Amino acid sequence: MKIDTGDTAYPTVPGQRDQLTGNYELGNSGMTLLDYFAGQALAGLLADPNNCSNSAKNAEIAYDQAIEMIKVKRRLESL
Repeated sequence: MKIDTGDTAYPTVPGQRDQLTGNYELGNSGMTLLDYFAGQALAGLLADPNNCSNSAKNAEIAYDQAIEMIKVKRRLESL
């Protein structure tokens, strides 16, 4: 089963100038929305002082949450 990774979270456009460095970007697809959502979920998990899960379990939970967020996003887009 292929997992829907969503769209890109921070895409760049070829020829776009990086505001920090002033360099021109070659363009890339950026990080996936799935990875962005998982990172946000992981930050929430790690902020909980009562979280006793190990790193692998936290990562698994974060990606499970991210997958569900993509599913809800797709469902809402189709309304």
